[in-house]
Amino acid sequence: MKTPLASIITIGDELLIGQTIDTNSAYIAQQLNSLGIWVRKRVAVG
Repeated sequence: MKTPLASIITIGDELLIGQTIDTNSAYIAQQLNSLGIWVRKRVAVG
């Protein structure tokens, strides 16, 4: 069986300009990894 893959998309201009540190993506990635899901990509859009 293939390992499930995921992408995390975050939304917000404050993330793009570095005003806010994106800690949610790291937390979500850890939770997905604990379920056996690999996070392949994280993308921030504004």
